[in-house]
Amino acid sequence: MDTTKKKKKTVWDDDYYKTYDTSNGFGSAAKWQDAFEQRMNFKVLSTEEKTEHKGVVQPLYDAYITKDKNVLKKAYYALMMIHHPDKNNGTVESKVITQLISDTYFELRDKL
Repeated sequence: MDTTKKKKKTVWDDDYYKTYDTSNGFGSAAKWQDAFEQRMNFKVLSTEEKTEHKGVVQPLYDAYITKDKNVLKKAYYALMMIHHPDKNNGTVESKVITQLISDTYFELRDKL
């Protein structure tokens, strides 16, 4: 019968954390962005995607002109009720549009 206790690994042990192999470099910016989007379930919108759907967020810009946060908030909720992925069978386009709406809303809200 073996009475020796097994040593518990601690955070100071070299094999406690899985390390990132950098022998082939650190990867490109595109690889890092793809990894981020996968892990965080968040897509960084490209400039083309933003300009392609710019007309959708026009009501937010119109509400921003009033300088009233409540008007901006109501416009945001109205747009989200129309374009939310749950109302559009989870299409990729609706996800891109709702992210653009959210990005624009928070950007404008912080400017007020």
